[in-house]
Amino acid sequence: MNVVRKFLENHSLKGEVVVDDMDNALDAIYEAKPERLYIIKDGLVRYRGGLGPFFYQLDQLEMALDELTRARANSI
Repeated sequence: MNVVRKFLENHSLKGEVVVDDMDNALDAIYEAKPERLYIIKDGLVRYRGGLGPFFYQLDQLEMALDELTRARANSI
């Protein structure tokens, strides 16, 4: 969890972050198959990636994060 805290501090992100333990307890409970990458903000899905791991498009994920970051900066 220290790694996640350090990541959030270094990237100035705010909000809820969910991280599975090394034993994958959350994965065992929810077992999201196939895997996808999501950005959820204000209770809405703002980005839904392709089926993982083979159809992840990290450049699109990065663009979505940049767009949400710019929108947040403009609203302050």
